Amino acid sequence: MKLALIPPISLRHTAVQSRYHLVLPQLLEARDEYFAMYYTIAKEIPGNFIILDNGEAEGAQVDFETLISYAAELDADEVVLPDVMKDAQRTIHRIEEFLQWYDNSEWGGGRRRNFMFVAQGTTYEEVQSMMGEVMEDKEMSKNISAVGIPRHLVETLNDNQARVELAYYFHERYSNSDYAPVAIHFLGASPVYVEEVGDLQSIGIGRGMDTSLPYNATYHSVELGGLTPDVVSRPDGYFDLDHQAFNSQLLEKNIHTMMDWAHGRTNS
Repeated sequence: MKLALIPPISLRHTAVQSRYHLVLPQLLEARDEYFAMYYTIAKEIPGNFIILDNGEAEGAQVDFETLISYAAELDADEVVLPDVMKDAQRTIHRIEEFLQWYDNSEWGGGRRRNFMFVAQGTTYEEVQSMMGEVMEDKEMSKNISAVGIPRHLVETLNDNQARVELAYYFHERYSNSDYAPVAIHFLGASPVYVEEVGDLQSIGIGRGMDTSLPYNATYHSVELGGLTPDVVSRPDGYFDLDHQAFNSQLLEKNIHTMMDWAHGRTNS
């Protein structure tokens, strides 16, 4: 399973330890150095896979035009469709609204982009029903290349195995000849179950995960794989933190550990 690193701006260079990236549109807007790095990765370094997020999980969704303009500038491989946290029906409405806008915009007549939809809800039934509404609607699903299963579901469903179960459900229901291939991406790493990445990797059906967990743990002086506290939360003002707030040796160790978990390797 691939891992996309989500570092603070001051440590943005560490993201290139992976060729799988999730890019945040609000940082592209706000920070020239962030845009410049991902523009270089997109245009000058072959072999990278770039997912453009919509900003919802960060509380910073951008408008449709801005989202697709950045997708074009970075030649993003995939764009996360607009969603509403924990609300399946409002997310469906946002997807329909966006796709209608896109098809009627100047962008819709050019390259057809690959889109990821986010499976939202507050119960297993809501999330599964939403997956079905998207996948079984020919108009909505025609350019869907991935489903994103968000980290909040571990806490929302009060089940450490929530995303494992939902990934199995999606794979068994929609990975057949009746549907176009759709990858599974895990949006974020759960702060309340840090070993989850190993569980998700072990089932062998997820394409990737994005995470700031190695940085969060380092900031709190926590070594991943050791005696990890119950919760490893993201610090306030995370993206603006100075690099000196992070012990460089511990950070490298935590990134290495997270990469090992994602690739099914034992820590070394």
